[in-house]
Amino acid sequence: MRSSIRDREWDSGLITADQILELDPDNVPALNAKGTVAFYRSKYLDAVNFFEKVVKLRPGNGIFLSNLADTYVELGRLDDAISIYRKIEPVSQDVLYELGRAYVLNEQYKEATTILHNLPSAEHQGRARVMEAAAWAGRANREDDSSYKETALLVLKKGVAKDRDYWETRLVGNYHDIHEPLTRIRELLNEQIETVFQ
Repeated sequence: MRSSIRDREWDSGLITADQILELDPDNVPALNAKGTVAFYRSKYLDAVNFFEKVVKLRPGNGIFLSNLADTYVELGRLDDAISIYRKIEPVSQDVLYELGRAYVLNEQYKEATTILHNLPSAEHQGRARVMEAAAWAGRANREDDSSYKETALLVLKKGVAKDRDYWETRLVGNYHDIHEPLTRIRELLNEQIETVFQ
């Protein structure tokens, strides 16, 4: 029910954006709206086209840069996304989280742990700690260092503690979320992940 209401609202917004763009093809809010709807509908190639045009028209805007970088992440263009995230000023906690996430997905675990370690745990069900755990697990796997695996489990416990049911569904259940490297956490920590929920 909610998704059909949301889709109708998005469709209405797209009609309005199209009407605006007929009169003003470089209208930044309309282009950004079209990119945003395309992104949330998982039409990332369409979204990137709109966001690239928006960034060309407003190159210094952090929100528009972040939208483009987020889309590059979903397209697997991680180096491009990381480059953009690093240019965004002022730096917000959301941008730092997304940069850390991009580093994890790009298997740049040391950079990820450095960024994610300093973010607060309370936001978004402890997602910063869970993502940091993925980075520590990646380092443990790559550098064959068991202390990193222990750190990953401790950090994961902190993140999971913020919303146990949310994370148990995603980390232990059959939940598949393309927007988070949860599969990588499960692979790197395998059977030890069960101990987090005991």
